[in-house]
Amino acid sequence: MKGELKPMSDVAEWESLDWLSEARWLLTWASQVDLQTPIMIVIRHSHIEVSDNAQDLRTHGLTPLGHRMALKFGERLPPGRDVRLFYSPRLRCVQTACDIAEGYQTIGGNAELISDLRPLLGPYGNGEKIREQMVEDGGPAFVAKWSEKQVSGDIIEPIKLFRERFITEIIGRFAEAKPNDLQLHVTHDIVIMGARLALLKTQPTESNWAHFLGGFAAAVNERGCYVFENGEARRSHELASALASL
Repeated sequence: MKGELKPMSDVAEWESLDWLSEARWLLTWASQVDLQTPIMIVIRHSHIEVSDNAQDLRTHGLTPLGHRMALKFGERLPPGRDVRLFYSPRLRCVQTACDIAEGYQTIGGNAELISDLRPLLGPYGNGEKIREQMVEDGGPAFVAKWSEKQVSGDIIEPIKLFRERFITEIIGRFAEAKPNDLQLHVTHDIVIMGARLALLKTQPTESNWAHFLGGFAAAVNERGCYVFENGEARRSHELASALASL
């Protein structure tokens, strides 16, 4: 019918959605890394209906858009990698990991779902109170207060303990990666922002808050340790120190 609006294709959605800018940057960077250099990527789950209700968020799955874009993410991972997926046990993260693996397999890639990991679920504490406090303060302010020991231990564990566990269980796996490996971790916004602050010294702001399928990445080669975040790659002495501490 003349004048009828046609639905946007998955490719057009991928290229045009603003909240996918981080994901597009990450994948562009990953495609430029030599195949013999292992990569670690830590991303937030794909699109969900946002809710301030902590109980709702425990059971939320992806929207149809979230499924489509996670598939597209997988299809755009650099070919020739051995992709190993780890994930938070929450449904939205499991679905994201499954969709990414399926997307990579459709282009002939080797992708394997390894396991859920407790650090990817989030810091220990009272989940409902953490969510309530994040809504009240705003995400960046809450993470900053957490790092400055201004949040009660009844609500959330000290960020130092979260950092130690992230280094041991997430960075520790990366230290054992084979040259062709791409370790992909699917998690939540608070984990990404907490890790970036505690591990990489990146201060949380509204503009750098992790979008759906966004996050940060790392690579290690004979020249040093590198981190990619906010659209830029840089050498990271913090990551080097974390690896050296293992």
